[in-house]
Amino acid sequence: MNKLEKYEKRLRSVNIILVISKWDKSGRAEVEDSAQLDDFIRERLPMTSTAMDTYSLAKTFYTVGELNEDTNRVTLLNLDRAQRLSEWLYESITGYPLSYEGTFWERIKFSFTH
Repeated sequence: MNKLEKYEKRLRSVNIILVISKWDKSGRAEVEDSAQLDDFIRERLPMTSTAMDTYSLAKTFYTVGELNEDTNRVTLLNLDRAQRLSEWLYESITGYPLSYEGTFWERIKFSFTH
């Protein structure tokens, strides 16, 4: 993030996805809420935590499901969480929830332009 900040004066305008892989190896089985995620980033990635707090960057958590440690394969796929991540990404980028259908005037304008 420091390198991005050098090239981009306003870090907020840069899209960044921080991936913490192998969360299960962190000693925590599940993320129950965003406070646990904040605590993990603050403890394990203090510089990243500071930058995210400084620029008020949005955070969310996501998992593909349960992993079998012996085979390193997903044994229980959880697509509900994938949907939640997709909706969060869409809203983070557009500023509108995915379920937003637009105002009456926005829908009329869209119907004429497309």
